Amino acid sequence: MIYVLPVEAEEDTQWGDPLQAVDVCTPTWLQRAIFVAPTFAQLPWYADHPSDPGVQQEKHFLKAVMPYITGHFSTKDQPLLLGFSKSGWGAWTVRLRHTDRFAKAVAWDAPLMTKDLKHYATRPILGSLENLRSYQIIELLKRRAQDETSLDTKRLALFGNSNFLAEHETMHALLTELVLPHAFALGPKRKHHWQTGWL
Repeated sequence: MIYVLPVEAEEDTQWGDPLQAVDVCTPTWLQRAIFVAPTFAQLPWYADHPSDPGVQQEKHFLKAVMPYITGHFSTKDQPLLLGFSKSGWGAWTVRLRHTDRFAKAVAWDAPLMTKDLKHYATRPILGSLENLRSYQIIELLKRRAQDETSLDTKRLALFGNSNFLAEHETMHALLTELVLPHAFALGPKRKHHWQTGWL
């Protein structure tokens, strides 16, 4: 089960269609996978607003989307998370906050070092800096470092050479410093979009 996380609200496709990006991939193992692309009413940051009951994205994903999917499809393995840009950040935060529920998370060209509410429409979803800290990847990694280093496999991957190249290089350095197993590759420079062949 691979959750392909959206970058946009509803079914907008300014940054491409994630399931169409999956559809043109040719590896044979993809034929044995179930791909799920949930939707969100607001711009997805995969977080729950601290005071607005109408903005509870993490709860929506974990308590509405996942039970519906597992009620209709059966797999023997823990699901995987795949995202790009904001949804790459979301894949990592969801994986790090719920390590017992997800096997691995992949981020492509994502703002992994996000630590304030100044950019990318974070404030309407995250609400406050205090709330952001509970989802912030840097903080989650520091808290999870001991658990993750004891694993015999890489559970986090970051790829991409586009809008967030510098953030990926900084995150790779941090993961290396924390001795956290991870997959890292820059690859050729590609447009910041689902349909540019990176997947």
